[in-house]
Amino acid sequence: MRALIIGAGGFIGTALCRKMHENDKDFVAHYRTRKGGVSNCIIGSISILEGSFDWANMLGQVGCVIYCAGNNGATPSLCHQANVVDPLALTRKAIECGVDRFIYLSSAKVFGDVSQSLAFSVRVNNLSPVEEYAQSKVDAERALMAAVAGTSMELVIIRPPMVYGAGSKGGVTALANIAKKGIPLPFASVNNRRSVIHVDRLCDFIVHCINHPRAAEQPWLVSDGVDRSLPELIRHISQPSKPRLLPFPPSLLNKVLCLMGKKRRADSLFADFQIDIQDTVDILGWDPLSVDCGGF
Repeated sequence: MRALIIGAGGFIGTALCRKMHENDKDFVAHYRTRKGGVSNCIIGSISILEGSFDWANMLGQVGCVIYCAGNNGATPSLCHQANVVDPLALTRKAIECGVDRFIYLSSAKVFGDVSQSLAFSVRVNNLSPVEEYAQSKVDAERALMAAVAGTSMELVIIRPPMVYGAGSKGGVTALANIAKKGIPLPFASVNNRRSVIHVDRLCDFIVHCINHPRAAEQPWLVSDGVDRSLPELIRHISQPSKPRLLPFPPSLLNKVLCLMGKKRRADSLFADFQIDIQDTVDILGWDPLSVDCGGF
C-alpha cells in the first residue's frame, strides 16, 4: 500500500522516511519547504484550504495517509490549527478520495501528566489532558473518529510517550546533552518510573500499522517496553558518555520548581508516567525490544 507521510521534515517524519526506505515501502513525503536532494516528495502548506496544490489528485494515488505533523503548543491557536483543524480537513478529503487508512500520531499525554500507582491503559483510563497540547490531541482524536464513522476509511490512532533519539529536543534529551558536557546534575536520588520510546521503535510501529488488519480496532500505546527512572533515562540517552549525577533530595528539587511556578516541569522530571502496552504486543504482535535502535 502506497503511503503519504505528512510532516516528513520533522523529527519523527524524517525518521519515518528512513524507516520506510529500509523496509522498501512505497511512499510520498510531504514537506512544508523544499528539501534539496529529496525525491518522491511534495512541497507546500498542509492546509487543503491554502495554496494551489491538487490534494485530490495526490490522495487518489495513495492508500494510506500518515499524519506526523503537529504543534507542541507554541500558542493555543497554532496548536489547534496544526493538531486538529488541518488533520481533520485532510481526513475529510482523504475520505472523498477513497483512501483506505489514515494513521494519526496522537500522544499518551491525553491521559494526563502523572500515572499515579498504575500504568495508563487504553482499557481502563479515561482521557484527562492537562495541557493545551494534550487537549488538542484529544479534540483531534474525537473529531477524526466522528469523521470516519460510517465511511470505509479506517482510522489508526497511536499514542506515544516522550520520543527520544537523534534530533530530539525533549526535556530529558536536553538534560542528557548537558550531562554529556560533563556538567553534574542533581538527579541521582530520583526513583520514579517513566515510559519513553526511541524514534526508531515508534517508526517501526507506524510501518507495522500500515497494513495490519487489526490496526484500526482501538488507539494504541507504544513504548520501549522498559520503564526507567530519570537518572536511568539520562544515562541511557547519554550513551556512550557517562554523565555525572549527584545525590540530592528529590522532594526539595520538586518543591523549588513548584515555588517557581513550574509544577508541570517538576512532574515531568520526578513523577511517574507509565503506560501499559500489553494490548499492542498481544493484539498486533509488535515487540519493541526486537527493533534495532542503533545502540539504544
